[in-house]
Amino acid sequence: FIRDKVKARRKIVWVHNDYRTAGYSKADDAPYFDDMDAIVSVSAECVEVLRQEFPQHSGKIHCIENITSASSVRKQSELFFPEEYDKNRYNILSVGRMHPQKGFDMAVEAASILKKRGCCFRWYLIGDGPLRSRLEQKIEQFDVADCFCLLGTRLNPYAYIKNSALLVQSSLYEGKSVVLDEAKMLCTPIVATAYPTVRDQVNDGDEGLITELSSEGIAEGILRLMEDRKSYEHIKKYLAAHDYGKEAEGEKYMELLDSD
Repeated sequence: FIRDKVKARRKIVWVHNDYRTAGYSKADDAPYFDDMDAIVSVSAECVEVLRQEFPQHSGKIHCIENITSASSVRKQSELFFPEEYDKNRYNILSVGRMHPQKGFDMAVEAASILKKRGCCFRWYLIGDGPLRSRLEQKIEQFDVADCFCLLGTRLNPYAYIKNSALLVQSSLYEGKSVVLDEAKMLCTPIVATAYPTVRDQVNDGDEGLITELSSEGIAEGILRLMEDRKSYEHIKKYLAAHDYGKEAEGEKYMELLDSD
């Protein structure tokens, strides 16, 4: 569309994912990338993958991270306490489209493992998508309807993130996850699967835990932070001591747009 329909002095395409793991088609994309003035991705690892896949365009591939405002996220997180949350349980949150990429089927299975171990928790999922009915069936199949809750979409997810004990990312692959940046801004420890680009965004042991990419791995990561208070508090303090806002990334976009 950009190449064929848009009239502009400069044309820039944005790849917001791990190009290789997402399974995109080089044969389909290459002719269009040829005609772009710049190709932008959201993390160093995603940029490196693009340069490997399209070495002929290495010089016009750029890294510009997601633009996020820490002050705005924090302000919105203070507006309310989620009425769905149970203060007497360990509240866990996942956020994302109900799509195979997000690995929510593994999250349901991980919840079943935790329940069988006698853990007192409620796991909430914000998001919607084509797999909702399948996830509802899986929740019934694994007998976790009492502890795994599909909330649908929410206009303000930040209050949910702030008031969660953990933010769990069960993805099979990602580019650079906005919700992980938001969790870090709100000092919510992360449990994330070891998808290819995760270490671009999660400092294992300091910002959260990176687990084996499986339901068992996710459950073990959650259980570790539930039981190991010292590690949990270390992560909270580490997050509080760092600034995760990315407002300055907007300047990189302007520079790219203004380039000759």
